[in-house]
Amino acid sequence: MSIITVSRQYGSLGKEIAERLASELDYKFLDKKSLESQYGKFGIPNVSFEKYDEKSPGFFEYFKSGKDRYLRYLKTTVFENSKEGNCVICGRGAQLILRGIPGVLNIRIISSLESRIEHVSETLKCDHKSAEKIIAHNDKDRSGFHKFFFEHNWKDPELYDLIIKTDNLGLDSTVETIKVLNKCKCLQYDPDELKQKLDDKFIAQEVIIALLYEHNIPVDILDVECVNGDVSIKGTVTVEQNIEQCKEAALKVSGVQSVDTEIYFITNYMGY
Repeated sequence: MSIITVSRQYGSLGKEIAERLASELDYKFLDKKSLESQYGKFGIPNVSFEKYDEKSPGFFEYFKSGKDRYLRYLKTTVFENSKEGNCVICGRGAQLILRGIPGVLNIRIISSLESRIEHVSETLKCDHKSAEKIIAHNDKDRSGFHKFFFEHNWKDPELYDLIIKTDNLGLDSTVETIKVLNKCKCLQYDPDELKQKLDDKFIAQEVIIALLYEHNIPVDILDVECVNGDVSIKGTVTVEQNIEQCKEAALKVSGVQSVDTEIYFITNYMGY
């Protein structure tokens, strides 16, 4: 039981590799389109997301709370879809969302600019100059997405277990290499243990969404953790009744066994 995340440069064969991996391993394939198709269940407007891709200002206009709200929903969707393991996630910052989760193999696919231009030019039936512009635009968008939502440089090698350059290896050899690595004992975790950790991550995100967006409880510096269904909530409020409201709202979330609050009441009156 494992999870593979694939980060890729545009035109590096990354998506094709991720799709082939999912097919040959009989894993669920998750990408931008399949994840966004599920956003409706979390209250996100049923609109076409095609024009946004991985650019930093993408969803901003849809959320009063800006990037934090979008990131909460994205994490929830990734956690929910990863709970059963055996999936390949292409893009969406999954290597950062699932950071610290056992049984996750993080792969980055790269290629030389020349190879990327050739591939994009052939795929999109455009000249090399146009292909290079498209690549530069996509690189900027993906870099902006990671910096804006995760405050990380997507090129950082420490985010990945393996970085593969596809110029010489090509699609088939790259897929076989990842499949061999995926069999390593260090990536084989007890399915129940992996599921519990992802269940806890999912529940914590559901509690955050319930507090901030369903019940509109104004909690600052909110931090929610969940271990085996036991939830701890930290933060500050300026209305004392909000503390009990947080506990009541959290207890209504499916999977929550108990709630411990470490929420401090801070008066907004400033005296001198």
